Amino acid sequence: MALLRAGHKLGSFQVGFFRSEREGVYRIGQTGVPSAKESRLYVFPNAEQQVMYVLTIGTKEGQAEDINEAHRIARSLRTGP
Repeated sequence: MALLRAGHKLGSFQVGFFRSEREGVYRIGQTGVPSAKESRLYVFPNAEQQVMYVLTIGTKEGQAEDINEAHRIARSLRTGP
């Protein structure tokens, strides 16, 4: 959030725990935690509104389903009700 508030555009910076999952969805994950079960937080940043939507949270085992759900939610946020 600090990088975005400082005026950096999405994709113009690299942070190890922040990764694009396409369609405007990003994953925030743990890095460098030995023998930990990784949790993944999926978010949808809206630069125009300066809002970060938290979409879902999951683990490696449910990654494909979690990403599909995050994409579905992000599409509904873009198009509205």
